[in-house]
Parts: sequence; structure tokens; C-alpha cells
Amino acid sequence: MDNNNNNEEDNTVKPEGQEEEAAQVPSGILRLREEWRLSGLPVFGREYEEDSGSQIVFP
Repeated sequence: MDNNNNNEEDNTVKPEGQEEEAAQVPSGILRLREEWRLSGLPVFGREYEEDSGSQIVFP
């Protein structure tokens, strides 16, 4: 029973959302996204509009 109480306390002591967000997005993903963007290939999302003037719409 003590173990469960300790785990619950640990979870509630983590109010910082930034730490969790950073953990969900590994640095490798960010590096690959940057390499992909610099390669000039189509990028899904806002970045695509910035990188290219074409009007391609993805389903």
C-alpha cells in the first residue's frame, strides 16, 4: 500500500508540463524534421506553407 501512495505523490508533484512535452518529442525527431525541412521536400503542416509557394492540399 505504501508503494501506491508514493507513486501517486510522485505523479502529483510534477505540475510542470514543459518537462513532459520535451520527453514526448525526442531530439532525434526534431533533428529529422529540420533536415527534412531543409531538404525542400513537402512538409505537413504550417512549415509547408512557409517553405513552398505551391497550392498543394493534402487530404
